[in-house]
Amino acid sequence: MSDKTRSAFTLVELLVVIAIVGILVSLLLPTLSTVLETARVTQCVAMQKQLALALKTSEQANGRLPAACFYQTTDGGRQYVNGDYKTLQVGQTGAVGSQATERDYSPFSFYVELLPRLGYQYIYDRVNFDLAPFDSDVTQTDEITGVAYTNASLWHDPLPALICPSYEGDLHSVASNYAGLAMAPAITSFKATGATDWETLCNPTLCQSTAVDNTGQGAGVLHPYGKSRGESVSGTTLLLAETRESHFSAWADGTSSCVWGISPEGESLINRDVEGDEAIADSTGTYSISSQHPQMVTVCLYDGSARTISEDVEPEVLKAMITRSEDDNAVSSSYLATGG
Repeated sequence: MSDKTRSAFTLVELLVVIAIVGILVSLLLPTLSTVLETARVTQCVAMQKQLALALKTSEQANGRLPAACFYQTTDGGRQYVNGDYKTLQVGQTGAVGSQATERDYSPFSFYVELLPRLGYQYIYDRVNFDLAPFDSDVTQTDEITGVAYTNASLWHDPLPALICPSYEGDLHSVASNYAGLAMAPAITSFKATGATDWETLCNPTLCQSTAVDNTGQGAGVLHPYGKSRGESVSGTTLLLAETRESHFSAWADGTSSCVWGISPEGESLINRDVEGDEAIADSTGTYSISSQHPQMVTVCLYDGSARTISEDVEPEVLKAMITRSEDDNAVSSSYLATGG
């Protein structure tokens, strides 16, 4: 009998090979997913570091860190929130007035001031600071492109430097407050840590003080009521924290430029749904400090560094990291020193 050469797999062999490949893929997918998420976390931390460097550069140039939000005024200069942060009207416009004018419409976010330091000088150059941020009545024309635009339309483009690579939600706010605009504003994944809690954030007196109350509540470095000097600020104090809030996170809108970390019950809000809390029943959002990274968020610190912190961080430590009080620096420094 002559030898016969087989030139192909039998059906049974082919099915066995496919089954083995399927098993290998199923074993490798979780590992691949973990590796990809680790890479995204690393990228997110690097983005936060760039934002911290932009803030620190601004501080060096101006002698102070910027306020979390501001209004342009008719008598020269910029006015910060001189009322209750809680009363600001999200996405709404108003008449630009003198510095003494009390306003309730949307201010500019600190990101508008940072645009040149983040590589977006071309947007900053088009802003008409004689108008409110969300003015859509006055049409202007770009001198180079000839394209017509309004202040409100400048905030439509998502800025890659402000979007966490793990974020999977809408890139534009779908909040009804912006329904009257021709183009919805783009959001940011990173906000100023304005205060430990919502009530402190809405209190101008407390936010302008470096003191903390008997429960450890206090103001952060970037708050809505003025610029902050950094002489006594610890390097472990938070500048920015990540958020997965999608409705009230327009990067140019100062009404939603801040996050807070502690609930009215004194618990950490990291990655927790805060919608429905009595203090924020006026629709300021669903999430505060939060992310789509597993069990962690990214933050940047006053010393210019960036890192992750666990969602299980103790409320006392989170308070100490947010406030600019010297009294609790040791708490946050100890936490970070132990790799928390």
